[in-house]
Parts: sequence; structure tokens; C-alpha cells
Amino acid sequence: MFIYDEVGSSVIGALKYANSHRLVHRLGPRLAAAAPEGLDVVTWAPAAAANRRRRGYDQGELLAREVARRLGTPARRLLARRADIPQTARDRAGRAAGPRIRARRAVSGSVLVVDDVLTTGATLATAARLLRQAGASRVGVLALAWTPPPNFDD
Repeated sequence: MFIYDEVGSSVIGALKYANSHRLVHRLGPRLAAAAPEGLDVVTWAPAAAANRRRRGYDQGELLAREVARRLGTPARRLLARRADIPQTARDRAGRAAGPRIRARRAVSGSVLVVDDVLTTGATLATAARLLRQAGASRVGVLALAWTPPPNFDD
């Protein structure tokens, strides 16, 4: 929805670190408007357990549940994250490897995966692959912000 630049990082930072849940209600309509049609379920890329415990919430879950609510589609926890260091603690190469996630159960139908920031695409690509392996017929992805690749402006 927007570039993860100085302004974008302020918005995401407020959502992730300043307990600004009200942003979810403001950003939800934009995310929902960008969602593909014909979805059966909305899920999210899970946050690292340590971050979830420290914050008391998973920002991806909050965003996914808001998108699902606006679409009239159920939100379900379809992915689980194994013990892992947060993506924000990794360099670009480490982020490209993606987090260690798994599908929690068999899945059917069309699934939308919501994440807060798309950096290398590894998290959403892994989530989509795992959900297809678990039985999803179609997987769409949606991120609130994205990080341009190096030298994007050149």
C-alpha cells in the first residue's frame, strides 16, 4: 500500500512498537480494497513468538482480522512460526532465507496472506508455498508496506 521509507517506517513502527491499534482500523479499508475477490479465508504471516509476547499482540493478525472483517470473510490462524529470530534482526541475505514457518493444518479454497512489510518477499513466498502444499487452491498475498530493492531509484 505504501513504500517502507521514512514515513512508512513511522507508520509501521507505531503499529508494531507503540501499540497503535487504531491504525489498523484506518489502514484496513485500503488493504481490503486491494484484496482479490473470491476469498475463502484470510490469514497472516505470524510474528516471532518473542515479539508477540513483548507486544502483547501480532500486528499481522490484527491487520488480517480487520481485512477479513471488512471483506466478510473468516480469519484463521493457518500458519505457525517456529522458534526463530525476528526478520528485523537479520540482514537482507538473512531475510531472503525467510522465517521458519509451517502450515498448522490442511487448507482448502482460496487464501489471502496478510503481512505488515514485504522486504525480500521470502516470508510471503514461503507462506504461499506452504499453504498450497497444505491444500489451498489459490493463495494471494497482501502487504501494508514494501521495501524497495537496493538501487531502486537509480
